[in-house]
Amino acid sequence: MPAESPPSDPGLPLAPMAWSLGAWALAMLIPPLAWQHRGWWLNDTYGQDYLPFELMGISLSVAVLGLLLAWWRRAASPRGPEALAPMFLFMVVLLHYVQIITEYSQPSWDWKCYLKAAMAWSQGGDPFGGCYIYPPLFAQVLAGIHQMLSSVGPRCGMELPTWWGVVFYTFQGAQVLFLAAVLLLSYRLAMRLGMAAVPASFGLGALFTLNNPLLRTLRHDQPNLLVLALVLASMDLLRRRPAAAGLLLALAAHMKVLPLVLLWPWLVGRRWRAMSYCGLGLLLLALPASDWGRQPELLLAWIPAANLVAFGEYFRDNGVFAVTMNLLRAPWLLVGSEAGLPLDTLKLCGRVMALLAAFLLMWRIFRRGLRAGPDWMDGASAEALAMWLLAAPVVWEHHYVMALPLALWAATRPAPRWGILLPALVLVFGLPTFDVFILSWHRLLGLLLLLLADSAVLAGSGARRPDQLT
Repeated sequence: MPAESPPSDPGLPLAPMAWSLGAWALAMLIPPLAWQHRGWWLNDTYGQDYLPFELMGISLSVAVLGLLLAWWRRAASPRGPEALAPMFLFMVVLLHYVQIITEYSQPSWDWKCYLKAAMAWSQGGDPFGGCYIYPPLFAQVLAGIHQMLSSVGPRCGMELPTWWGVVFYTFQGAQVLFLAAVLLLSYRLAMRLGMAAVPASFGLGALFTLNNPLLRTLRHDQPNLLVLALVLASMDLLRRRPAAAGLLLALAAHMKVLPLVLLWPWLVGRRWRAMSYCGLGLLLLALPASDWGRQPELLLAWIPAANLVAFGEYFRDNGVFAVTMNLLRAPWLLVGSEAGLPLDTLKLCGRVMALLAAFLLMWRIFRRGLRAGPDWMDGASAEALAMWLLAAPVVWEHHYVMALPLALWAATRPAPRWGILLPALVLVFGLPTFDVFILSWHRLLGLLLLLLADSAVLAGSGARRPDQLT
C-alpha cells in the first residue's frame, strides 16, 4: 500500500481545554446551588423541578459566550471571515442545542433504562435485569457519578433525599460538552479533508442545526454524542498518536460495541500500533466492567438482552435487517393478521441481508485501500461507520448521527455530485421521524446515496477507481 502524505492540521484557535472544562464545570455547579438556596430573586414558573434546568440554560449560555469572547480576543488581527465564521458556527449550534436540552428536561424512557441499571449496580445487583442493552461500563459510570455527587454534594451545602435527579442533570449538561467536542472534531475533519474555514463553518452550521438524528439523540438522552466524540477523536489522532487513538476506540466500544467497525480500515491500512492499543484498552476496561474480575459474565450479558429488542418490526428502524423483515412480512400486514408468520425464517433472511451489506462495504473499503490517498483513512473510517448503520440489528433514527463523518467525506470529494449529495443530506438529516411503511426508510436511502455520491465522483473524474484495480 502506498504511503500516505500527512494532511495539514487545521489548528482551530479555541481557548485552552482546561479553561473550557473549567467554565463548563462552573456553569454546571451554579444552578443547583442557586436552586438549593433560592431567594426572592428566582421564580419557578414551571415548577421547582424544572428550575435547575432553566438556570443551567442561562449558565451554559454565559459560559459559551464567555469562551467565544476569549477566543475572539486571542484571534489574530485583522479578524476576517476565516476567524469569524468558526466563532459563528460554535455560537449558533451550541446556543441552539442548549435551548433544546433545557426544553427536553424530562427523563426519557431510555434514560429510565440506564437509571435502573445504574441503581442496580450501585446496590450490588444485575444491571441487565430490565431494559438495559449496552455493555455494563456506561451504567457503572452513572453509578460512580451518583456516588461522587452524594459524597461531595453535602459538603457544598446541598441536602437532597436522592441524588439520581442530579445525575440526570449532570448528564444533560454533559451533552453540551459532548456536542462541543463533536462539533470541534467535525470542523477539524472538514479542514483536514480540504474545506476552507468559511464553507466548513456554514456547512456544518446547517448540518448540525437541521439534524433530526441529533435532535432525537438529545430527546432520548442517548450517549451517541459521547460515542461519536470518541470515534472522531480516534480518527483525528490515528496518524499522530496511534496509541491514544486505539485507547479512545476501546473506550467507545465499552459504551457501545459497534464502534469496533473501525478496526477493519485499521487492519486494511496496517495500523498495527493503534489496533494493539485498542486491544489493550478493551482488556483494561474489562476489569471495572466485570467488577474487577468478580463478575466476568457481565461483559457478554448485554447480548441476550439486546436480542430481545432486535425484532425489526418498527418502520422507523432504518437498518437492512429491519427493512428486509418488514418487506417480507408485508403480506401478513396487508391482511391485518400475523398468524402463521414464520418469524424465525424472516429473522434469518434479515441477518443474511445485513451481513451481505456489511461484506460488500468491507470489500469496497479493502479494494480502495489498495490505492490509498492522503485522506483515505478518514474516508474508510466514515464508510466503516456506515457499515454499522447498514448491518446493526437495530438502527433507530438517533443512530444516524454516526453518518456525519460520511456526509463530510462525500461533500469534500473533488467536484462533488450535489445532485446526489443534497437529496442524501435531506433524507438522512433533514426529515422528521415517522412510522410509515416504505416512506420511513428515507434515512437508509439517504445513506446509500451518500455512498453513491463518492462512487459517482470517482467514476466521473476520468481517473481509474481504486475498486477497479486488479
